[in-house]
Amino acid sequence: MRKLPVLVSAVMGLALAGCGSAGPPAVNAETTQGNYRLALELPKATWQTTEEITGTETVSLVAGVGLDVYSDSEGPTQFEFDEVGGQGRSAKPAYHLDCHPYPIDTSRPITNTMTVSGGTWPEDPQYKFMSSFLANPTLHLPAGDWNVVAVANFHDGSCVGPSHTIRATVAIHVTG
Repeated sequence: MRKLPVLVSAVMGLALAGCGSAGPPAVNAETTQGNYRLALELPKATWQTTEEITGTETVSLVAGVGLDVYSDSEGPTQFEFDEVGGQGRSAKPAYHLDCHPYPIDTSRPITNTMTVSGGTWPEDPQYKFMSSFLANPTLHLPAGDWNVVAVANFHDGSCVGPSHTIRATVAIHVTG
């Protein structure tokens, strides 16, 4: 009879030990503008400079029937990266002048995984940073504190329909 409490204690100890190994919590932000919701989610808030930073943004229709939103060929969702303090570096997305429809419905949101986008020129004060940032096919940021911003930029119903720009921001820390 004495072995049963020991066995129960050992099983409970193993179960409790497993509860703390879920990893760091995800970070997310959500913004609603009219009938649209933009959500940004990253799997964690602290990254190494050698790690690929990953995340997703989703723009969804809050209610109503499906429709088309219009944006450039890159799609209606992009990402910005703004250094907090430090050297004040920033990477803004590049937009094209074309216009394409993207269907959206309450059951069919538009989702985009984190990507690198932007542009630079030799006279740009951030040329060295942006050249390095854009040359890497995976997303890496220098050490420091950064705001990751999901940006949904689109028009309702046509290329000249009502315009929407929705932003959702999460703060991350990158260590070297």
